[in-house]
Amino acid sequence: MEDFVDSFYSSSQSNHWIYKADKLLEIRQKSNEAACERVKKSWDDESKLSNLKYNINLISVEEQMKLVRFYESKIKTYCRSEMFQLDRNIEATSMLLYKRFYISASVMEYDPKLIVLTCIFLSTKIEHQQVALVEFLNKIPRCPITPNDMLDLELIVTTHLNFELMVYHPYWPLHGYFLDLQSYIQEFIPVAMKQHYLQAIYNMYTTATGLIFNAYMNDTPLLYSPSQIALACLHFTATNDKDPKSKMLQLLSKYISWRFKSQDPTILATLHTLLNEIGNLIGEVKIPEREEVAVIAKKADGCFSRTFTPSSLLYKNIIHH
Repeated sequence: MEDFVDSFYSSSQSNHWIYKADKLLEIRQKSNEAACERVKKSWDDESKLSNLKYNINLISVEEQMKLVRFYESKIKTYCRSEMFQLDRNIEATSMLLYKRFYISASVMEYDPKLIVLTCIFLSTKIEHQQVALVEFLNKIPRCPITPNDMLDLELIVTTHLNFELMVYHPYWPLHGYFLDLQSYIQEFIPVAMKQHYLQAIYNMYTTATGLIFNAYMNDTPLLYSPSQIALACLHFTATNDKDPKSKMLQLLSKYISWRFKSQDPTILATLHTLLNEIGNLIGEVKIPEREEVAVIAKKADGCFSRTFTPSSLLYKNIIHH
């Protein structure tokens, strides 16, 4: 697990794609302001070409986040469907690429329904499980995108991500903690209780693995490292354990103190605070209601940039010149 941690902290993910919450919000707000200016100009240019007046309502940061979050949940639907049956690494990579893209990109310029598919297809390459593009698209009922358009969007996504496509997820460090907890139990727990605790941590590990998807349904992977999220999923599971006989929170707290005993006491206290912060994020995951999203999606369609709309006069003018 130490090799994973060392590799992560020297990666582009650690150096470029982990933010403070206030900084992330600031980037989104500035990106939205810039996008609104570009979109407004595209409609002004369209008006000059068509001699018509347009009244558009632009999308706010809050509206974009709801729309993006709703379609983000569809990544799980696609990846786990019978038509794809893609593994959890492709699912997690797709979600992380999608999140990164919409930090600076706008739903007024790039349709999230298409970006979801693009990120899934791109992730099959990144995770070395590539599917032929035509085969991939043929699996999608009423597929909304052509192969050529998908390739164009793939370039747009990778460019937005600065071609930094290496990603790290909490699954590997979570498994490392699971193995380390077994070693801890073998060394420090009385023989009579070992089997009880070994079974309990297996159950905790299984539950925590499922919680990683919850963590990926908000900004958690943009704010914390994979190893922090992994430990937080274990901590959240132990904290919410309803079985008074399992004593998993007590065991995990002792394990954390033992595992990080060489650290400064203030760092250990900070770690517990951090685990609670991540736990709060995991526990408050909420996918926007379809009805609310439908209203926002209609608004986004109504103000979609004419620069990226093939039927618009502006688009045709740009292509012609």
